[in-house]
Amino acid sequence: MTVSDLSQITSGSIAGNEATIGDTEGLLGQFDNFLTSFANQVNSIQQSGYSVNNPGSNAPALFTVTQDAYGHVSLSLADEPGTNTPVGAGDVGASGAANQVGDNSNALQMVALQSNPQAYNNGTFDQGISQIVSNVGIEANSVSSSETTANSLAQQSSNMRQSISGVDTNEQTALMLQYQNTYDAAAKFISVFDDMLQALLNMVPSS
Repeated sequence: MTVSDLSQITSGSIAGNEATIGDTEGLLGQFDNFLTSFANQVNSIQQSGYSVNNPGSNAPALFTVTQDAYGHVSLSLADEPGTNTPVGAGDVGASGAANQVGDNSNALQMVALQSNPQAYNNGTFDQGISQIVSNVGIEANSVSSSETTANSLAQQSSNMRQSISGVDTNEQTALMLQYQNTYDAAAKFISVFDDMLQALLNMVPSS
C-alpha cells in the first residue's frame, strides 16, 4: 500500500496516526506562516533603517528564517555581516536616515507593527498568535471528545461480548472488532496528538 492509499483507512492504529499527522501538520503550518510573516516584516523595516554601529549603511537583517528537514520554520538572530556574531542592540536600524544618530523614527515603525491591524491575517500579530493558540485549544477539546467516544465504544463492545447468547457469533465478533478498531484509532490519536500539542504550546513564549 502506498502513502496515497492511507486516506482509505478509516480505523485502527494507522488511521489514528494519519489523523494525528494531518492535524499536527495543519497547526505547524499556521506557526510557520506566522513566524515567516513576522520575520519578513520586521526585517523589511529594519533593513530600511540605519544603525549606530554602521550609520552610513542600511542595517542588517535581525532574523534568519530556516527550515528543518520537514519544512517547518524556525527563527534565529541573524549574524552581523561578515561575522559569526549575532546582531546586537547596536545593529538595530533605529534611524530613518543615514548618519542621523539619535533619530529613532525607523525603530518606531518596527514597534508600530505590534498594533498594526493588518499585520497578519487582517489583524495584529498579537491577535494572530492568539488565534493560533485558540486553534490548538480547539484541537485539544476535539481530542478530549474523541476520548469520550472511544471509551463509550469500548463499553459497548464489552456489553456486546457479555450478552452474546443464541445469536450469530460470527456477526457479533465482526461488530466487536469494528468497535475495537475504532477505539484503537481514537486512542492512538489521543496519545500521539497530546504529545504534539504540548510541543506546540511550548513553542509559544509566555507573556
